[in-house]
Amino acid sequence: MVNEVKDNECMQLCLESSSACQNILFHHLKHGTRVNAENIGLLIECIEICKTTANLIRQESFILHPEICRECADVCDACADSCECIAGENEAINQCIEICRVCAVWCREVGNVNQVVVARAAGGNFNTILKRMCSIVLLGFCFLLSTACSMHDGDVGPNDGAGFATNK
Repeated sequence: MVNEVKDNECMQLCLESSSACQNILFHHLKHGTRVNAENIGLLIECIEICKTTANLIRQESFILHPEICRECADVCDACADSCECIAGENEAINQCIEICRVCAVWCREVGNVNQVVVARAAGGNFNTILKRMCSIVLLGFCFLLSTACSMHDGDVGPNDGAGFATNK
């Protein structure tokens, strides 16, 4: 790896960010917290891209992980921005925001440092690779969503008018 210490720190932060977002998402689903669909979508995207980024760093994928690291940084920042709107005094959400922000900084740095090496080794053709990775991330998203839905006991009442089901 180009910088093993930075890569390992970035990988660890990605895993922490994914875990923090997953805890917030499951809390919302379990307790029926009213949040908007964008917030839930960004939490899911952050969970998946952070796990994917950590896996690619672990696999020492020079071809993929610099691009994914930079994408992960953008998603982490967007997720943190979205969570700030609902955080209030909720300590868990505020910790999630902080972890996502730190993860974004590290992912950008690791992605930019390793980009130079990848460009030389692979000729810079990342679009095809990223399309393949997006398919993998989408499959992970579908699995996560089906897992979250199966956690729900199925006792759902009518729609609340905003697109969210309300408990009976």
